[in-house]
Amino acid sequence: MASTYSALKIQLMATGENSGTWGSVTNVNLGTALEEAIVGSEDVTFSGADLTLTLTNTNATQTARNLRLNLTGPTGAARSLIVPAIEKVYIINNGCADTITVKNSTGSGIAVPAGKTMYVYNTGTNVVDAITHLTSLTLASALPVASGGTGSNTATFSGANITNLNANNISSGTLDNARTSASSSNGANTIVLRGASGQFSAGTITGTLSGTATQVSNSVTFNNGGGGGASGSTFNGSGALTVSYNTVGAPSTGGANASGTWSINVTGSAGSASTATTASTANALNTGNNYQVNSLGVGTGASGTAGEIRATNNVTAYYSDDRLKTKLGAIEDALSKVKSLSGFYYEANETAQALGYEVKREVGVSAQEVQRVQPEVVAPAPIDDKYLTVRYEKLVPLLIEAIKELSEKVEKLGD
Repeated sequence: MASTYSALKIQLMATGENSGTWGSVTNVNLGTALEEAIVGSEDVTFSGADLTLTLTNTNATQTARNLRLNLTGPTGAARSLIVPAIEKVYIINNGCADTITVKNSTGSGIAVPAGKTMYVYNTGTNVVDAITHLTSLTLASALPVASGGTGSNTATFSGANITNLNANNISSGTLDNARTSASSSNGANTIVLRGASGQFSAGTITGTLSGTATQVSNSVTFNNGGGGGASGSTFNGSGALTVSYNTVGAPSTGGANASGTWSINVTGSAGSASTATTASTANALNTGNNYQVNSLGVGTGASGTAGEIRATNNVTAYYSDDRLKTKLGAIEDALSKVKSLSGFYYEANETAQALGYEVKREVGVSAQEVQRVQPEVVAPAPIDDKYLTVRYEKLVPLLIEAIKELSEKVEKLGD
């Protein structure tokens, strides 16, 4: 009958087996297999990948059987050490530069930080902490705060004065005012109490503040009245504060508005104002500048139709005074010129619609016809200077002279 093997791969000889050699087998079982499991230490070298240890049916030396595993070698990142799924304790010394998770094929395992040693237990289904409770513990030196200690060899606490105190920082607990040295008045190196309403008991906190205060309960008001010659004002939030222009100094004539209005100096050139709709003071629009608007209402609201000007009164433009004119002659053959023109109804075609004009029934003349007989009346269209438009008011002189010629013809017929 053949030998069998335990979970630690100790050879279990059958009756009558290994006649004459059973002593040698027993020596290997005791001197190698059991010694490795009880006191053995073996290096486990990583090479930039996870590593799996196995046990085979032999009582010869095997790494996975050793009590202490010394992890070495380059890892390149956090790695896993997969051990056989048997019940066994391990001392894991992680000499690698990264965390190594010790686990078996079925469990999540224990993460051993770089440079640390841990005592773990392989249950056969998972690797867990071998020890989770100590009735007492004496340390040779103070346990650091980062490890959950106080960082001090001695510490005295009164339990009634401590509530949910975290050794690293007070992150979740609270300290009642009665448990601190907080004071209801200002003082050097003193914590100032807050009352039940959240206000400071001292009422006033003195000192120099830096940074940004988002809100105070009382306001600061600037106006253009009042007097005073103070160079500055102090505001502590205890009451509303009014500061006159005379207190803070009048605006400069060299940049800010000299009339008493706080303003902003703008240097460089501004192309357009995209959203200004109302001028609240005279000369708000500089007469020396150029402006473009979508539509304009004079005495009434703008229509919103691009290019339209609406007014509730006469629009007066240009000049007609004889004293400003040098006459160059009368309009000749006016009647025949008028007869060459056509008045007609029309609506915007596709080209005009593409330029933004709406389709509606209108009346007018042809700019090209007018240009042939009275070119002074024709001008480039504002929408695009490759098109023409007629200044209809300038057709009046032509019509006057045509009527006069027609009147003469009628008078001759009457004779």
